[in-house]
Amino acid sequence: MQSIKIIDGIFAPDDRIVLNFKGYEPVKVCEIIGPMFESILQVEAKDMFERLFKWDITDDPRSFYNFWTVNKELDKWSTLVVKVVIQGEQHTKTKMGKIRIEFYGYIETEYNYANFLQRALWLLYNRIFYYKQRRMYMERGKEWLFKLRGRIMSAIKMPKAP
Repeated sequence: MQSIKIIDGIFAPDDRIVLNFKGYEPVKVCEIIGPMFESILQVEAKDMFERLFKWDITDDPRSFYNFWTVNKELDKWSTLVVKVVIQGEQHTKTKMGKIRIEFYGYIETEYNYANFLQRALWLLYNRIFYYKQRRMYMERGKEWLFKLRGRIMSAIKMPKAP
């Protein structure tokens, strides 16, 4: 069985949104982001993957790196894929530091087919009927990620830009 895979970037034409912060206890984001995924994206633990967490204790300030992937199934064919990269450093005595958080998001749509006729019908279906649904999923995904960004900004007490 073969498949057609369509990937739509949520933040097009950019591929991500970035959050930079200097302040008190930035490593706290690594602890609170999992529960935030659960509450905002309405996903279970089986859909969230903390791919990597590195903490360098050999230096001061101590640097850290955290990478998360979340897959939220939207329907039979489409999935929202969110990737969050967190990197920063924090002083051991003062707990002051800096952090950079990158949010990536895209909608992945996949149709399986067995022959050229099914492939043509899937492409026609996608073009005529499913295109609006994918656009709606992209807007919803963008809303969720901006909500996640806002909650993180509130948690680390980052001032909002005027």
